[in-house]
Amino acid sequence: MIQEPSKTAGSCPLCSKPGREIPRNILFQHLDSDGITRTFSWKTAFVCLQFDCECLYFSATRWLSHRHCNKKVGFKNVAPPHVLCHCFGYTGEEIMRSRDSRPSILEEIQAYLEKGGHLCEKTNPCGQNCLGA
Repeated sequence: MIQEPSKTAGSCPLCSKPGREIPRNILFQHLDSDGITRTFSWKTAFVCLQFDCECLYFSATRWLSHRHCNKKVGFKNVAPPHVLCHCFGYTGEEIMRSRDSRPSILEEIQAYLEKGGHLCEKTNPCGQNCLGA
């Protein structure tokens, strides 16, 4: 783990791209025990949404790799499957194959969200729904 200073509080210390602030409890739901220990003192937490950056979570100059996550983070992994929807377990590959079916997986997810589905914030390591809304 290389620790270099970030340009701003919300910038990833590795890629310098802006991250998205997330509630600290997201860390404890998705990290392995070593990751939890390393982040226990963090006052704020951000997620790096850059697919080509090793960092998943960061706070100031401290960061953790997606390899500390207790589940596969689809957009951070090169090899399939790329789990994108953690509520239903759908992969990017399944979503693409379902484009021409009715309802498509994306339509199913959208219907879930419109009916008040709210597990995304707990099941997704990014702390938001897989459609990014």
